[in-house]
Amino acid sequence: MFFKAIHREFRRLPEALTEKYPEQAEQARKAADEGNYAEYIRANGGLFVGRKELPFRAMHLLKEKASKYGEDIHKCSGYLAYRYPVLYKEIVKRRKEYEEEQHLKTIYKAQAFALNYFLDERYSESPKSRKQAYRQLREETGLPKWILKKAIQNAYKALSG
Repeated sequence: MFFKAIHREFRRLPEALTEKYPEQAEQARKAADEGNYAEYIRANGGLFVGRKELPFRAMHLLKEKASKYGEDIHKCSGYLAYRYPVLYKEIVKRRKEYEEEQHLKTIYKAQAFALNYFLDERYSESPKSRKQAYRQLREETGLPKWILKKAIQNAYKALSG
């Protein structure tokens, strides 16, 4: 079970960043990237290696705030954060930028579909209510409800007022 967290981090790691890693880390990264979990475990010391002897293991940081029961809270920050904090910050930054970009693309896509629903001729037979727009677009796009509703509301306001 403890191999999985590091495996996920190695899968996220782009190839270009591994130049600074030791050879064993590159073997683990390559195996994780290819989805070869058995080879990844071998690169990480094998199945029967003790936790303290693992070359790549998650780092747990103590949170400042205690739990509601007054116990310490340990947060897993991962191997990369421990060994390569500068690269870890770069990876996290790139990931956040990517997720934000994908979120904006989804919103723009929903807005485009909502405007098309009210303006396009292929929807001329459909009633022009927001509820019907939601039903039709949900079926066509599969986008989340909250994104579609907001996009339909904005398109409806823009066209009617």
